Amino acid sequence: MKVIDKLSTYAALIGVVSAIGGGFYAWGEFNTRLDVLEKKKFVVNETVNLDPVNEKISKNVANVKKENELRKIINEEVKKSTSNPLGG
Repeated sequence: MKVIDKLSTYAALIGVVSAIGGGFYAWGEFNTRLDVLEKKKFVVNETVNLDPVNEKISKNVANVKKENELRKIINEEVKKSTSNPLGG
């Protein structure tokens, strides 16, 4: 019985030491990754060509304006046709 108790105590001790060692290993890996990121140079003032996006927006705005004009014309026609009760 004493042998089993000692073995379980040693196994628990090995488990605790392994867990602590694993924590320190993870902390070291984390610090290594942070060091790499801190040394990396980033480009902040990068230019982007927005001409294709501006062209699409301009086309969409033009289409919306045309649709609005057509709706106004249709609304006027509807008003004209419904304003005269005898016009049938």
